[in-house]
Amino acid sequence: MPSATASARRIKQEASPLLKAKLSRPNLGALVLDRPRLVQALAEHAQRPLTLVVADAGYGKTTLLTAFARRPSRPVVWYSLMPSDADLIVFCRYLLEGFRRESPRFGKSFRRALEETRPVGRSAEMLGGTLANELASIKGPPGLLVLDDFHEVAGNAQVITLLETLLRHLPPSVRILIASRTYPPLALERMRARGEVFELNSNHLRLTRTELDRLFSEVYRMSITAEELTELEETTLGWPTAVHLVYESVRRSDESRLEGVLGHFRASNLGSAIKG
Repeated sequence: MPSATASARRIKQEASPLLKAKLSRPNLGALVLDRPRLVQALAEHAQRPLTLVVADAGYGKTTLLTAFARRPSRPVVWYSLMPSDADLIVFCRYLLEGFRRESPRFGKSFRRALEETRPVGRSAEMLGGTLANELASIKGPPGLLVLDDFHEVAGNAQVITLLETLLRHLPPSVRILIASRTYPPLALERMRARGEVFELNSNHLRLTRTELDRLFSEVYRMSITAEELTELEETTLGWPTAVHLVYESVRRSDESRLEGVLGHFRASNLGSAIKG
């Protein structure tokens, strides 16, 4: 029989509904360029326990992860994080719900431990170990846990401790993919030394010249010359958001030419920020 305190905690938790949209994979927009070189890189290293995609806003991290998660080879638990998720209990509740979407009977011990958790001592470590044990019982192809916008919760020490513990005991049945604007404060050097982590950063996510050419011809349906392509590459440095802003500026005005838009862009604060 659970204690009165545990029962009260359980009732309180169940009274706070989860936002199911945070556990749903985003839809790819219409103006999205297929980037097979990056998806293939993720696939080639998918056996590693942890994959990190770290870059500033506007580099297409979520779009890339969404494209990769669409591959039919494995079940995916997707968790889009918000500042309100920087709480051990909230974080764990979403993890439990996410895995139960794939396996409805999953996590009885983890749920029980969550109901009895006290926000002191080694609760996060205990929950991480319990979750790892539960994940080890999952049958079938290895699953993927995607934690998108992890920078929103990286400042919470308990969430970090839980994830550290989970990674330390992570069974082969689950791999973890994190997208963040900053590197999470995990024991990355240890994992790197053991070959347990694969990483992509802004340098990898920049649009190459070939991708810029394909983006304008195949997605934007706009012809640009080789000279304009060179100027576009040099001005935006392949930052996807900057490239899209340039395209929108040209599209919205019949009188705007790419050369003029790029000139205004270079003189703007955004253009200065890219060069800086």
